[in-house]
Amino acid sequence: MMDGNWEFYPVAVEGQPASIFLDLALAADAPLAGFPTVAFLRLHLRSPRPDGLAGQEEFADLTALEDALIPRIIGEGQAIFAGRSTGRGMRDFFFYVHDPDRFEREAISALVPFETYRFELGSREDPQWSVYFDFLFPTPLDMQRILNRQLTDQLRENGDDLLKARPIDHSAVFSEAGQAAAFVAWAEENRFAIAQNGEEPDAQDRRIVVIMREDKPVDIDSVALLVFERATGIGGVYDGWGCQVTE
Repeated sequence: MMDGNWEFYPVAVEGQPASIFLDLALAADAPLAGFPTVAFLRLHLRSPRPDGLAGQEEFADLTALEDALIPRIIGEGQAIFAGRSTGRGMRDFFFYVHDPDRFEREAISALVPFETYRFELGSREDPQWSVYFDFLFPTPLDMQRILNRQLTDQLRENGDDLLKARPIDHSAVFSEAGQAAAFVAWAEENRFAIAQNGEEPDAQDRRIVVIMREDKPVDIDSVALLVFERATGIGGVYDGWGCQVTE
């Protein structure tokens, strides 16, 4: 397993469904001055699904290919694997490198055993790591989807029945009383109970609102993203959700 904080999420690329897999941990230190060039390998899938994503029948071959390709290119710290995107019948791998010529040599060598795959190679200067931050990295809304999945996975691992409704609380943080009041009014209109109304600022002069409603964790995306969009839309920060494990 590669080191880092690897996550995936669905997106649309040029209006087509796609999936992105990336190392979120790189954001803390990027851009790295020693790796100013983004290098890519575009792999043409042999038998993509009708929607352009990778099919199950290709899973074993793709796994073997990645196991051969990625360590070969990374070497002894000569490159950084930032992530990949899959869609439109292709899988694009993105590396940050300091020697594009070495990247091409190693990629070509690694793919010799996988002659049934067509591929393309390329690179360009990207000292600010714009490909990582502007393409691979999730938007705040996509990041919330990732967090939702992580939390529901934790519930499932603890024996939770995600189909069972139960009180789920949501927290939001605001800097102004008017923002908190507007959020509370919206929450009441949408059948949320108010556990904390944010009228009184805390020690950091923040106004924290906690709302609660009975919902099913299996449906959390539709609920949490609605709360997220309302909180951020009036200048606040959505601070996540939580609930009790229900078997």
